[in-house]
Amino acid sequence: MTGGLYPNGSRTKERPVPWLRRFRASHHGRLAHPGRRPRPGPRRRSDSPQGYGWQNLRKKQPATDNTVFPIASITKSFTTTLLGMLVDEGKLDWDKPVRDFMPEFSLFDPVASERVTPRDLVCHRTGLPRHDNMWDFTEFTRREIFARLRHLQPSRDLRAAYQYNNLMYMAAGVLVETLTGMGWEQNLRERIFKPLGMSSTYPILPDVLGHPRLATPYLERDGRVVPVAPKDFQSCGPAGTICSSAADMIRWVQLQLRRGKWGRRRLISEENLAQIHSPATVIPGPYPWPEIPMSAYALGWMVSVYRGEKRVMHNGAIDGFRTVASFMPERNWGLVVLTNKHDHPAQHVIEYQIYDRLLGMDPVSWNRRLKRQWADAKNKAAKERRKKAAAIRKGTRPTRPLHEYAGRYVHAGYGPLEIAREGGGLAITIGKFTAPMVHRSYDSWQFHEEIWNNDYTATFQDDSSGRIVRVAVPLEPNVSPIIFEREKPDERKN
Repeated sequence: MTGGLYPNGSRTKERPVPWLRRFRASHHGRLAHPGRRPRPGPRRRSDSPQGYGWQNLRKKQPATDNTVFPIASITKSFTTTLLGMLVDEGKLDWDKPVRDFMPEFSLFDPVASERVTPRDLVCHRTGLPRHDNMWDFTEFTRREIFARLRHLQPSRDLRAAYQYNNLMYMAAGVLVETLTGMGWEQNLRERIFKPLGMSSTYPILPDVLGHPRLATPYLERDGRVVPVAPKDFQSCGPAGTICSSAADMIRWVQLQLRRGKWGRRRLISEENLAQIHSPATVIPGPYPWPEIPMSAYALGWMVSVYRGEKRVMHNGAIDGFRTVASFMPERNWGLVVLTNKHDHPAQHVIEYQIYDRLLGMDPVSWNRRLKRQWADAKNKAAKERRKKAAAIRKGTRPTRPLHEYAGRYVHAGYGPLEIAREGGGLAITIGKFTAPMVHRSYDSWQFHEEIWNNDYTATFQDDSSGRIVRVAVPLEPNVSPIIFEREKPDERKN
């Protein structure tokens, strides 16, 4: 954690740094306070960011203001800023069809393909559910994933509902690349990182692997905190791969509060930054806390009310890391919290408690509330797993020898799926993801994804001759199971 210098106009009786130093939790955080005046300008005060806890637990290496963390989905606000810059340049329009600028854009739904706008892409209302395993498990390049979007089944009509979707941010990154003739990564470096002096910020994880200040990610397993390998998914980079430090992320929050201007240079117009900060899609409730009675998605940011104050924020979560960037524009306050432990919503505990003190209000027991919410969610998931386990028909066996299940199966969107004999059972491989399979009943087998603690059941299906010809796997819960068709040896082209 870090503490910030509170504005003179705040009603708090306690300065942040002493309070933050007393705060005991297994996380590291970052706070930025750009000053108390509501209008933008070069005269700003920001508390020096500080690190609390460990960058690497085993080595007892402390976190500092220059420790680098993957910021996960806070990346989305950078991608929408690139789009806004292109709107400023007359190369893009928020509300014209994407196909006007990128004719090759294609979704499963032909109507959506024709009508989806850049605004639709980045406010999560295209009708496409997450399909996260399509990019998380596989090794496709960004352009390969983009070309496969037309094979992913939607769950709603265009603009019918809010459905968070990382793939549409990947498409937004491809749109940036198409209009500029330059990679999304290079656009970030030239248009944002360099002007802001963000010298410890990197577009994708491979750029920072081996960096002496890169934080180690951790999970809690069986009561122990254990390190995990950092995840590289640069193919979906525009949705969540930027890595940065507290010292740099302060600058990003300050740019928002300065309405797109940095010193004498304007990076993005006030008009388009206002578009980026304005609600576009209502995030449906229920809202469990009276302090946050509503929430909406803007363009790469979420907008809500916190204890009567407008709050703009985006959080992030990727294997072993949880983050949030947040600001109150009317108050001219902002903060960033970066943590390297997956199993606790520490970033929001810190964020809310800081705002409570800045606002001079009685603190809410956010740590207790959010820990209980987290525990309830885990218990609910465990109960659901027990329910599914109880539904398994006991005493069944596979309907055929294991070698008859083994083979290569293909889906036009998700790509190849391999089933192989492993010991006395089976193993599944989808891209870079591999897991053992446990027999569930008859032709159904279960496998487990550890980081997000998800169980999946693969069901094999035969044809009229009794030969296994496909396997159905519910990789996206909001649509019917994904069907992988068995591939003949001479068909191996994907």
